[in-house]
Order: sequence, then C-alpha cells, then structure tokens
Amino acid sequence: MLTTFLIAISSLAAPAASAPAPKVLGTEPSRASSPSEGIRSRDVDASRTVARETGGGQRDGFIRGLRGEILGPDGAAADKTLGGTLDSGFSPPWSIRPYVLNTYEVTLTGLESGWEEKFLLAVPRRPASPAPLLVVFHAWGGLHTELTDRTEFMDAIQRGWYVLCPLGAHQFNFAIEYAQRNVEAALDWVTTYIDIDPDRIYGVGFSMGGGMATSYAARHLDPNHARFAAVINHTGTASIRDVYNESADTSMLEHELMFGGSPDEYPFAYARASSIDLYPDGVVSGLNDLARNLLHIPVMTFSVDRDPNTYLLEQCDSFYGHTLALGGSPTYTEVPGNKHRWTTLDVDDVLDYFEPIRYQDPAFGVPCRVLVDRDANWFHFGVFQRLGDRFSYFRWTLDATNNRVVLDQLSNVRMIDFHPVDLGLPHATQPLEVMVNVADGLGTLDVEVHGYSWRPAAVVRTGVPTADWTYDAARGVVILHETVGVGYPRWTILP
Repeated sequence: MLTTFLIAISSLAAPAASAPAPKVLGTEPSRASSPSEGIRSRDVDASRTVARETGGGQRDGFIRGLRGEILGPDGAAADKTLGGTLDSGFSPPWSIRPYVLNTYEVTLTGLESGWEEKFLLAVPRRPASPAPLLVVFHAWGGLHTELTDRTEFMDAIQRGWYVLCPLGAHQFNFAIEYAQRNVEAALDWVTTYIDIDPDRIYGVGFSMGGGMATSYAARHLDPNHARFAAVINHTGTASIRDVYNESADTSMLEHELMFGGSPDEYPFAYARASSIDLYPDGVVSGLNDLARNLLHIPVMTFSVDRDPNTYLLEQCDSFYGHTLALGGSPTYTEVPGNKHRWTTLDVDDVLDYFEPIRYQDPAFGVPCRVLVDRDANWFHFGVFQRLGDRFSYFRWTLDATNNRVVLDQLSNVRMIDFHPVDLGLPHATQPLEVMVNVADGLGTLDVEVHGYSWRPAAVVRTGVPTADWTYDAARGVVILHETVGVGYPRWTILP
C-alpha cells in the first residue's frame, strides 16, 4: 500500500526550511466597512461602478486583483501570475516529495483540465482503517501549502485521519469548473492509493475556499467517487456573481483563463462555481441554486460578526437562509470578532463536529430534487442532458413498499439510468415500478434500468402491455421509451 510507503519515508522528510518558500497572499482583500456590530453593508462605491462601466478594470498587460492591485504580468506568464501551471505535457503522471514532517506534496500532470494539480497530504503515523479524510480548501490568493502555513488542521492526523489540501489549479480559482476537476483528480488519487472510509470524507474551506467546499460538495454526488459527508463553510464565497458585483476590479474574473466575461455574459459558468446565485437586489435564484444538492448532509456556516468583508457575511446569511427554506437542516455559528482569517475557527471544534458524522443518502419516501450541470452520476442515477452548458433538473423519490421509483420535475434530461439494488430496492426478480413526469414539455425520455440478466416477461405502461421498450442483453439493461412524459405514467417491469 502507498500508505506504508508514505509512513516509511516520513521519518526522512525534509524539515520545513528545505521546502521552497511559497508565495501566499492569504485572504480575500478586505473592503472598507463600518465597525458597528451586525452591519451588512452593500454600498457599491464609485471605483467599482467605473471599473464595471469601463470593462472590468485596467487592461495594461497586468493581471489585477479584486481591488485593482497588480498581481503580475498577463500574456504568456498569466498562469504563473494566477499561481498555477498550465500543463506542458512532458511530466510524469504524478510525483511526490516530502514537504514537512508527516506531510507530502503531490503533483499530478496530464489532467483533462490542462492545469497541473498540486496538493499537500498529511499522513497519520497510526491511521485508522479505513481512515477519515479531511479536505481543506484554501482562501483567495492562498496555496495548497496553506494547510501548514495558516491552519492547524494537521492536528487531525493525531486522530488517525488523513488531511488533503488541494491547490485547485491555481490560487485564485473561485471554484471554477476546471479547478473542481483538478480537486476531483486529487481526491481520486488519494482514495485509489490509501484506505479511506468513503462515508467519512469531510470538507472545510475559508473565504474563497468556503465557496469551493460547498460548490464542490453540491456538484460531486457520484457514489463511485469521493462525496462529502459534511461541510463547514467559513465565511465563504457562496455566490461568485456577488463577488463580481462587489469587486473594484473585475478584470481577473473576466480573464480568458477564468470566466471569460461577466456573470451576465456567462451566467452558467458563474452559477456552477457557486452554491447560490445572489443578485444585487438580494434575491437568490431558485433556478441556479446548487445549494439544494446539499440538503441531505450536515452543513455548517461559520463567521465572525464583524468580518470586514461584509458582503461575505451577507452571502453567508443568504446561503444559510436559502438552504433552510428549501427544507435542509443547516447550522450557522457566528462568534464575536473583526478579523477575516482562518484562525477564528477552532480546529478542535471542527474535528469534533465531523467526528460522529457518516455519509447518508436521502431517506426512502423523501423527494430529492437535484440540480445537474453536466452528464454524470448524481446520487445513484446517471443523468444525460439534452443540451450542454446549462442546468438540468430532476427529482427522485423511492417507495420501498411498492418497489417503485418516481422520477419527476425532469427538465433538459434526455436519459436517466439506475440499478434498483444501488437504490436499496429488491433485485430484478421482483416487479419494479417506474413513474415519470417531464416538466419541460419535451416528453420523450429514455429510462435505463440495469440488473436484468434475462429478458423480462413483459413491460406494462399504466396497466396496458406496451412495445415501447427494448432489452440490451449485452449490458443487462431494460430501456423504457417514454414518449409522452406527463401525467405520471406507471411503467411496470415484470420479470
């Protein structure tokens, strides 16, 4: 096992001084705000208005931060200015080196995103078997080395946990889609080589990292990959649209290596990097709210009451209020303070919060509405969109008494598949009911039901035998061809 290898070389790990000194900018740039307790100011000053009216900021050969500060040169060096590395294609698939005691830096190359991925992995000397995994997401301008430089989450290894801190492609990623692909690659690497408990993977992030933690958890629900059992959002960027609207200079967000333009020009790209889509009037969109995909897991929001980034406090309020209104059970912990930094969150409190939690799917009989942004597995359903680069929706409900799956509120979905056993329903030796209702007026829908090693005796639609189905013997799949999609037609597969 790789775990044995890591532990064996940990005693030879180079001291901290041997690691190159990282460039860490650390936190979101503070906005001027009133020191009064409880203020949630959303005043937009003149510099922000001018920046937006003139195309987002200066275009003078430099990449600038959200306040207009120069981060570094644009052009060929843009990836380095953003704090990442575009993949050259000439490196080995992965490499590993000691960083500090019990901690290793792993570099992945050849990834689909086109960016290298670096992450720190902290290894316990006596890991639990299987072991929990804590995933720590860095702040705006931070690096994967934030794990050791700015937090005390290394303490988790004393409990037998592993700790992972991914870069997410670069320092200023704002949970953009390709950064999340890099994080997924890092998690896949860890769960492939190390004995990780799939029901005890937890996410915590600060500021930009809090936004990454919630967005990543909401977009990654495939049981074949890492899913978060619980998340803590520490004063996070829940809405990148709102970050844009509150920034003095938006040129970095509009850069071709980022979103490519404004939220009005590319609403889907901004929304899929967010957990809520918050508009200037304070309204949260009910159409682009990935937060709804988090209702089945514990989610804590944490902040200090006088954080200088008052717009982030408002995002926290909106994120918490929206998930609560949707029927979730989020918690919000707010403590006295006026600093925007990791250390306002107590590490022992975080670990104690996560300790008893195990991942759980939504319960039988509870309707679960899912927002989908790509072809992928969502819970135990494979969902395939009609049109890409936009959201799709579906809701699923399991009825164990009638051995029934209800799929409704479907929009922009051309096909959906599942295996009854994965859902906790009986094997295909028993009659299975599938009820569907398409919401977007495009009634045609294919439903693929796996687990049939023989051709069923018959398929009935609303009490009448039908020929609108096929059997794929090679895959053991029954395919139901629904051509109307309204009125909840009941399909019954008779073994």
